[in-house]
Amino acid sequence: MKKVVDNSKVVEKNKEYQLQSNDISNAIYSCSVTARRLIAFCISNAYNDHLELDMISEKEKIGTIKMPCMKSVFSYKDFFNRMDMKSDTRQIEQVKKAVDECMEAVIRIESVEHYKKYTWFISSDINKETGKIEMIFNPLIYQAITEWYFSTRGYSALSLELLGKLSSIYSMRYYEMALSQMGNKGKNGNESGQWFFERTVDELKTLFVLQGKYENRLDNFITKVIENPISELNTYNKDFQIEVIKIKEGRKTVGFRFICADKNKKLWKIAKTDSYEDKQIKIESNNLEKDINFYKTKFKRLWKEKSEEVKLMNSLPFDFEMNDEIETLKLVKKELEERKNPSSK
Repeated sequence: MKKVVDNSKVVEKNKEYQLQSNDISNAIYSCSVTARRLIAFCISNAYNDHLELDMISEKEKIGTIKMPCMKSVFSYKDFFNRMDMKSDTRQIEQVKKAVDECMEAVIRIESVEHYKKYTWFISSDINKETGKIEMIFNPLIYQAITEWYFSTRGYSALSLELLGKLSSIYSMRYYEMALSQMGNKGKNGNESGQWFFERTVDELKTLFVLQGKYENRLDNFITKVIENPISELNTYNKDFQIEVIKIKEGRKTVGFRFICADKNKKLWKIAKTDSYEDKQIKIESNNLEKDINFYKTKFKRLWKEKSEEVKLMNSLPFDFEMNDEIETLKLVKKELEERKNPSSK
């Protein structure tokens, strides 16, 4: 029996992130940057409510019915604070325009069996007196957004702070597409901390709603739709970076491979209020992370070789699984020591 999910619990009020199905991350849509920020914010801020609808019979009201809905109610200040954006008159006007745009924007989700088209919202209301904004989701798209529980493609957590910094809708699209493929990190032939996805030129034009544009102008397409947005994403994204490799047929570029790799992990900050035990744990963790980054960078070929050995060992039917990077570090250090002192073998 199919389980019933309370979608209000899915968006678990983590104010720093927006959870969404990977089907949405790979859907066909385009909108302005402010509209995309607004959609992400509303999803992260949504809660269960209901609409009261009048029942009419022969022009007479005979009662009311309550229809469940998901809505987001917020002020301009709420939005700007959460997205880490400056608040000024120009930005407020941009949000007003984005509210109107969101009411008309559509998203298309294609599967093997269906090609579905949705609107994001069914109503919006800007209270001129209080400045509060109310956005009510189309119940079908909200279910699609949050129903990662049943999705074979999983879900992703998008950083609202990062979305607030990106100024290109394409940067945002590559960000969510890369996150949707992160489950392949270190698997299926990928190195530790790496994963990739591929898209043809035509697929990108479809996903970004650019059909009929950049015809016979592939260089402009590559610069404006790929290179500049990826560069911006790499500048602001603290978690991973993307390298783009062209896929060619002869001399013609037909697609792109987007290679994603974790950036160096953040080191723990040691606070004066930390206990002695906590300080020691953080120091040990930081030293280990520095070691991993040093050996991974300086001895790339050896690191890759030992990383493959660890992956092979983890694929065997043991009752435990080793931490890839820690075990790789041990093997690299051991190999270097043996090279330095052959007698130690």
